[in-house]
Amino acid sequence: MKKTILTTICTLGTALILVTSALASNWKMSADIPFDFNVGNARMASGKYTVEIAVNGTVTVRSAENEKAAAISLSNSAITPRYLRNARLVFNNYGDQYFLSTLSWPDGPSRMLPPASIEGKAARNIEARKLAVAGR
Repeated sequence: MKKTILTTICTLGTALILVTSALASNWKMSADIPFDFNVGNARMASGKYTVEIAVNGTVTVRSAENEKAAAISLSNSAITPRYLRNARLVFNNYGDQYFLSTLSWPDGPSRMLPPASIEGKAARNIEARKLAVAGR
């Protein structure tokens, strides 16, 4: 009986250690982004960036060329594409404005950034332009 309880406790302890290790690992990628973009309301210039997800789901985007250029955003869990081979960033595009939307790693997490207020304004302006052109 004592041996069964000890084995169960050891197994649970191992499972907790594995889960803690998985949660403690940060996910990081590097990207060369050829256009200016926004992370939330923060405007970022084109260039080389490091993108990282912290344990709490916070996304940090940091310029590799300008150490003062960085942005932080909360994120929500998203579904990782099934056949993803490389880490990727997805941007929403409205005219000449780009907004970081989703980060994904193969066999890893995907995170979605909530749209900022300026992204909503950009989307409404594009729709207004499309309606104006269609109404001619």
